[in-house]
Amino acid sequence: MYRKVFFIFIILGSLIFFCSEKPKNDFVIYLNDSIGVKYDLAKARLRNSKFYKNKELLTIDNLRQFLLDQYGFKLYLLAEGYKNGLDKDPGFKTALKDRINQSYLMYVNKIFKIDKFKVDEVDSNYVRDVYNLLGKKVKVDFMRFYSKDLADSVYNLVKSNKISFDSAMGRFYPYGLKIKGKTFFVGFFDYPDSVWKIIVHSKAKEVLKPVKMRSSYFVFRIDTVAKAKIGNYDNIKKELTKRIASKLGRFKFESYMDSIIANTKIAFNEKLIKMFFDDFNKLTTEYKDSCMAVFEGNCITYTDIFSRVSPFSVKIVDNIKLAIVDRVIDYVMIDVIKKYLHPEEDSIFKKRLERIKTDELIRYTNYKLIESKVNQYIVTDMDAKNFYEKHKNDYKTGFEVNKNTIKHRIQKEYYRSLHNQFVSDCEKKYKIKINVKLLKSIINELK
Repeated sequence: MYRKVFFIFIILGSLIFFCSEKPKNDFVIYLNDSIGVKYDLAKARLRNSKFYKNKELLTIDNLRQFLLDQYGFKLYLLAEGYKNGLDKDPGFKTALKDRINQSYLMYVNKIFKIDKFKVDEVDSNYVRDVYNLLGKKVKVDFMRFYSKDLADSVYNLVKSNKISFDSAMGRFYPYGLKIKGKTFFVGFFDYPDSVWKIIVHSKAKEVLKPVKMRSSYFVFRIDTVAKAKIGNYDNIKKELTKRIASKLGRFKFESYMDSIIANTKIAFNEKLIKMFFDDFNKLTTEYKDSCMAVFEGNCITYTDIFSRVSPFSVKIVDNIKLAIVDRVIDYVMIDVIKKYLHPEEDSIFKKRLERIKTDELIRYTNYKLIESKVNQYIVTDMDAKNFYEKHKNDYKTGFEVNKNTIKHRIQKEYYRSLHNQFVSDCEKKYKIKINVKLLKSIINELK
């Protein structure tokens, strides 16, 4: 999907652009009556800038240039997105749906506040048991499987030395190779007690039997076991008890979710899943919106599962089924959130949804009109060599060591040229306006 591009577009954070047919007289910077940045948001952005800290810089000219630098490109993207009908593009609608779903999932934190354990409900003996085990710092690698039979089979292959754990990751769970070597410590607050206790009592380099967590099976390898710094029990007991109560509340909800998911029947379309390996191009064109799996009358498509998972990391059928199950879990959780929390009635959540639509259109337009061209731009070894010959002084260690860095730089420069050309073309079609009266008002408020 378009998010997985070579260049990451600047995250818009809390910026909100409003689009409406009615004139907006409180736009500080704008293209027309329907596309612009409102007063309060422009003021908030300026308050977080260097101008607020140094009042001498609060001049009309400085703020005008600052707003142009911050919003000009984004306003052009928004205008071109609507002009080219990208807000009606199926790819945009899929991306927007995914972003909205993520917003619902973020709302789950409120469940923890509603359905939580009280500190005085935590057994003091349990707190002491947890404390005694916190003295170990365990780092792990892992593989994850949808099929228990496959998890058991891979575990047995590794334990019998027929294949190494690293080789198994490359063959069966390539995502594990991406996180291998990174700091991935197993903590009490991250895992169910049953899993955490098995890990914390294991030895370095030990490979553990598959354990089930949330509709999938994990095979852990203990990488390192070290002592962890931990304070005196009496000094940390109060804070530790609070954290334990928080964990118990979270896992109470997750246990509830697990019970729902365990009763959710998923029907896989084995033919389409097989097509991923036999005819990938056909799957991603003719069948990209067909159901790879169905649950509770809902359809999971190729586009659904690979909007956040790289298809190049898929090696076996089990990887695809894992991606499908993860999507099902998302949708089940969203249904629970809608049923019990009613986020649509929350004014803050409504504003977030407004922001998401506009932010996503800006991102999608940037991808379609600029970044997709960069992705198709192939930098050859000869291109890199020619660039190196012109810039030898920048690469003292020679060509081969810096070849990939040079290719990356060439692509960045190509992106920059496309960006500049886009802005130049838009400057001929649109005129960005600044409401000086409102800008003066912002200066007065910030001084």
